[in-house]
Amino acid sequence: MLKLGVITPVEKPTDWVNRVVLSETTNSKGEIVKKQLDTAFEGLDGITGIADGTFVYGSSEEEHDANLVKLTERAKVKGVVFNREKLQFKCKEVSFFGHSWTPQGMKPDNKKVSEILDMKPPEDAKSLQSFLGLVSYLTSYSGRLATLSSPLRDLTKKDVAYCWGPEHTRAFDEVKNEVSSLGVLRYFDPDVETTIQTDASLKGLGAALTEVEQRYSSVEREALGVVWGLERFHYFVYGKKCTVHTDHKPLETIFRKKLSSCPSRLQRFVLRALKYDVTVTYVKGEQVPIADSLSRVSPQAVPLKGQLPQLDIHQITNTLPASPIKLQQIRNETADDSVLNKLREVVYQGWPATREQCPQLLHDYWNFREELTIQDGLILKQERIVMPPNLREDVLTTIHEGHLGQVKCLLRARSAVFWPGITKDIIKVV
Repeated sequence: MLKLGVITPVEKPTDWVNRVVLSETTNSKGEIVKKQLDTAFEGLDGITGIADGTFVYGSSEEEHDANLVKLTERAKVKGVVFNREKLQFKCKEVSFFGHSWTPQGMKPDNKKVSEILDMKPPEDAKSLQSFLGLVSYLTSYSGRLATLSSPLRDLTKKDVAYCWGPEHTRAFDEVKNEVSSLGVLRYFDPDVETTIQTDASLKGLGAALTEVEQRYSSVEREALGVVWGLERFHYFVYGKKCTVHTDHKPLETIFRKKLSSCPSRLQRFVLRALKYDVTVTYVKGEQVPIADSLSRVSPQAVPLKGQLPQLDIHQITNTLPASPIKLQQIRNETADDSVLNKLREVVYQGWPATREQCPQLLHDYWNFREELTIQDGLILKQERIVMPPNLREDVLTTIHEGHLGQVKCLLRARSAVFWPGITKDIIKVV
């Protein structure tokens, strides 16, 4: 303890001295050994370790051998002795703390997999937590493990009685089947074009959405998913070409548009993506299973870096040529209109893949579906309010006040309001 700086001897009583009291505790030998090894091998390249294990690596056999020679020389100087029985020397495949490194990539250690497959259904919450702990160690190899284990995790929540049922047995067996067929994670190759799979649901982006972000429309969530994926893997994709696969087709168009032609909140996402050489490509949902699975399982809420505030949209609604009373009237009429109610639902939940699958009453909105957002009970097409049918006559009267010409009336309308066929309606009035 003196060597580690835990205690300091004193020659006479002082105000800050406490007596040393021996107490029974967990074995900290591994932690002490780890600190000593870190100190002994400090500054060496190609060396890593956990607890009392040391791992030597290199990008080539020559580099590995050079690092190994330096390690043995340092060990001799520092008096470090290796365990001959545990030594694995110049292996093509090596197991290290639950993982196996192979020439093809990284995969789960067979011992770890066998340990999970041999486990019986847990009889209490503590045993279940042990099982889930082992499974969570392998989630990097499968996007489905988190989804499959969701019913089991529910049993570990506070104030939830442990009551094992058929759905838990089914989830337990499905998790073990998934563990038995885990694949290999290939090593990152900077010379190969990188592809990022993104998906967003009402729950998450492979992480968790904040309360503000949960109110985003479907297209906004999906755009946030693309940007979050790029920023999450910045180290791997910055400065090189990469492709983002998304199952939300409108994003293909949005990320090719000029910044000024995107809705205001989407402009922030497009702007954040400009620093990447990225192509957004639509693929069917079943072709992005990992991202889809991660987006539907939400852990405890963790704020995402770069959380977007509501400031821009508030500025838009506050600068519209309408009083707060008028805006409230628009909200009320929107809520009472069956078409706009359905439109608001589809904008929030997400549009179908094709126009044929879209409800007939919303066909007029299909061509500009990616421009629609929801804010404070209002439906916006970019910065323009989508007006309910009952208020459109009043809008036409207001626009024509002062007997402006046709062109000025159209410009005035396009700065604030919208509905399908608004141009034809204005031409009829003027």
